[in-house]
Amino acid sequence: RQALNASSDIRVDYRSLRVGQTAAGLKAGESMQRRLETFTRERPSWVDDVFTKGVYNVYILDDIDSKAFKDEELKALADRVGDGAGLIMLGGLHSFGAGGYASTPLAAVSPTELRTVDRQPLDAPLRQDIHYPSPVSIRLTPEGRRHYVLRLAANPLKNVEIWESFPPLAGANKLGKLKPGATLLAEGQDGQELLVSQLYGLGRVLAFAGDSTYRWRLGGFAEEHKRFWRQVVLWLAKMEGIMEGDCWLTLDSVRILPGETAKFQVFLQSADKQELRGFSAKATVIKPDGSEERITLVDEEGTPTGSFRNTTLPGDYTIKAEATHESFPADTPVKTAEARFIVQDKNLELDNPAASPQLLKNIAETTGGHSVVPEQFGKLLNELREKSGELVEKRETKQPLYDSPGLLWAFVCALCLEWFLRKYWGMV
Repeated sequence: RQALNASSDIRVDYRSLRVGQTAAGLKAGESMQRRLETFTRERPSWVDDVFTKGVYNVYILDDIDSKAFKDEELKALADRVGDGAGLIMLGGLHSFGAGGYASTPLAAVSPTELRTVDRQPLDAPLRQDIHYPSPVSIRLTPEGRRHYVLRLAANPLKNVEIWESFPPLAGANKLGKLKPGATLLAEGQDGQELLVSQLYGLGRVLAFAGDSTYRWRLGGFAEEHKRFWRQVVLWLAKMEGIMEGDCWLTLDSVRILPGETAKFQVFLQSADKQELRGFSAKATVIKPDGSEERITLVDEEGTPTGSFRNTTLPGDYTIKAEATHESFPADTPVKTAEARFIVQDKNLELDNPAASPQLLKNIAETTGGHSVVPEQFGKLLNELREKSGELVEKRETKQPLYDSPGLLWAFVCALCLEWFLRKYWGMV
C-alpha cells in the first residue's frame, strides 16, 4: 500500500477485516472459522459500494479467506473482471486453493487451477504440502523479461540483474497447474511458479504466489519496489502503454480533475537500449471530442517535457509524440509513442458518496462510543430520554478591582482629603 500510495495518480482504498474485534455475538473460545462466518453474515454487503461496475479499476486480494466474502460479492467481483477490471491475488496462508476459492466464482477467473483438496483450515497449522515455507528467489522467464510488469530497466541485461539482486521472498504458495492461455512470467530458483498472467473476458488477472515484497524495500531496492507495484496496477488497469518500444512517454498522473495540468516527458533510446538526451520531439494531444492540439515541448536537462492545461472537458485524452535523434541513420523512421490520461467528470471525494456502516461502526468503537442500526433507533431515543438530566452550565466572570465607579470615587475623595489636610496644616 505504501508503494502504491507514493504514486499521485493511484488511489488505494484499503479494507481490513478485524474479525475478533468487530464481529458481534462471539463467545469465548469460539473457533476462527465460526468467528469469520459470524462476521461475514452480520456485516453489510459490499456489492453496491465495492463490486459495482465503474467503482474501481483494479482489485487486490491479499491473504484473505474466501469465507470473508458473501457469495454474491465473489460473483460480482468475477463479473467486474469480465467487464474489464483488473485483479491480482497475492500469496498467503489463505489464498488461492488454500483460501477455499476453488469452490467460488473466482476459480474461473484464476490463471491457475484451484483445487478443493488444497484447503487450509482456519484453525489448523500450516500445511507444508501447499506452501513453500523457505526463502524463494525470483527468476524471470523469457516471457517475463519482455513483460511490462517486470521491466525495471530499459536494458534487458540490467533488468535481469536487478531481479536477481532482490532479496528472496519469505515463502510462497504452491500454485496449481497453469490454465490454457495463462503465461508464466516469473518462477523460483527451483522452478516454482511465482507470477502468472491471464486474460479473463475483458479484464486482466495476475496470480502472485508471494506476499513479502517488502523485503525488496528493506534490502535497498525501494524505488524498484515502487515501480514494480505501480506497473502491476497500470497493467491490470490497461494503462501500461506509456513505456513500450524505443520511444515512450511518462505522465505525472494518468487521472486528473478538470482544470488540472497534465505534465509528460518524452524518452528515446538507441538501438543498444541506451537512453538518449538532446533529441528532437513534438507532441499532439487528442481530446475526447476528437479535436487535436499541438503542445510546445521544452527541454528539461535533455528531456523534452510538455504541459497540457486545456483539460476542462472530461473524458479520455491521448498524447501522441514523435522523436528522432541526429545519430540515427537517414533512413531510420521517426519513433512514435502514445499515452493516455483521463480527466474525471467528478470530484474524487464524490466517487463513493454512500455511507459505509462498517466504517462508521469502527469510528464509533475507536472513539469510545457504539453504533446503532436503524431498527434500534427508537430504543436509543428512549435510553437518551431516561438518561436526560438537568443541565448545569458554569460561567466564570473576571473583573479587575480598579474597574468600578465606587473605587474611582474613593480614590478621588482620598486625593481631595489629602490636599485639604496639607492646606489646613500649612504644608502647601
